[in-house]
Amino acid sequence: MERLRADEQAAAEQVEKLQVQLSRAEDFAATLRERLADADGT
Repeated sequence: MERLRADEQAAAEQVEKLQVQLSRAEDFAATLRERLADADGT
């Protein structure tokens, strides 16, 4: 049972890390879209 708890904790930590990475990637994509729009003059 302890092993299961440890695995669940590790999975929860990994999910949190991935959510942070996704958020950063979305922010980067939004910034890139803005820069490309500015470069196009749109």
